[in-house]
Amino acid sequence: MSSPAPTPAIPTTFECKLCRSGAVARSYVLERPWKGRGRYLVVECGGCGLVQNLYDWRLAVRVQQSERDNILDRRRDALWDSSAELDANEEKAREFSSDLDAMGLVKGRRILEVGCGKGLFLRACRDLGAAEVTGQDFFNKRPIDFARDELGITDLRTVGFEDRAVWPDGEFDVVCSFDVVEHVHDLFDFFGQCVRVLKPGGVLYHATPGSDSVSNRVGRVLVGHFGSVKKLRTTGTSLVNLQDDDNFRGGAHVSLLGVAQVDWIAARFGLTALKAEYVSSYTYSNRHYAALVPGLRSLPAPLGASVFAGIRRVVRNKLVFAARTGAATNPAEAPASLGARPATR
Repeated sequence: MSSPAPTPAIPTTFECKLCRSGAVARSYVLERPWKGRGRYLVVECGGCGLVQNLYDWRLAVRVQQSERDNILDRRRDALWDSSAELDANEEKAREFSSDLDAMGLVKGRRILEVGCGKGLFLRACRDLGAAEVTGQDFFNKRPIDFARDELGITDLRTVGFEDRAVWPDGEFDVVCSFDVVEHVHDLFDFFGQCVRVLKPGGVLYHATPGSDSVSNRVGRVLVGHFGSVKKLRTTGTSLVNLQDDDNFRGGAHVSLLGVAQVDWIAARFGLTALKAEYVSSYTYSNRHYAALVPGLRSLPAPLGASVFAGIRRVVRNKLVFAARTGAATNPAEAPASLGARPATR
């Protein structure tokens, strides 16, 4: 057992990346799982409740903008680029495109996916009858090339939303992202830009790890009340699912939305919340997750994958939410099937 973890003083310079409040409701000390990396601070905003890393996110935005033109041709990774991961990603694309189609938001629609990666979701939407599909992504050349060369996704933009010549107002019927929001440094600007490029009556549709999940709440209890025990602190850190960001290129999870923040976004940007619900982890294969989760990494790969398969059937930690902008200028353009629905957890 290690000595009690000191709680760093709450900096007076805190500014929420969503609501811009300077108030902190609570802070948590997290333990980096890698030897010698030390500890870092996560805070819950006293204004909107967003759970987020404490770091200079405005600096991160500037660094990231300066790095966008530096698209890297990263080496193939045996874990991330395996056929099993491609299968898992294709299943995820089919499920989300089918959900969107059931809401009347695919056929004949112009769809943007932010952080499109290999373009699998865009291909699935195209196959279901989308009028046009567009992807935005940065930094990694390999998936962008795959989307263009293997899937025939031609409208791929590696330019930020701030370039209005590339991203005009009111261009899309639907703006989506999957496992992107948790990486965004300036959430207020991100959602403002997503709303800006939507047509009147357009819909935001996003999926991201959520702070309301049982796993996240348990993690915060462990680091908040049992942080003096290093093993519990590191386990809690894993469950909280936020990592410190060393290079600002978008790899780390730096904040997690919950249902309350979805409601805040809807109210702030004049949206009607359509749904906010939790689903099981979907992004990667069971073997991939088992290689990342502490406690499973030490098990033989097939056993770890089987254990995680059981866990993911029970634990719902991904927040899926949708919200609609103001009434369409042409009532016929607004999907009739989209009535406002209560948030569920």
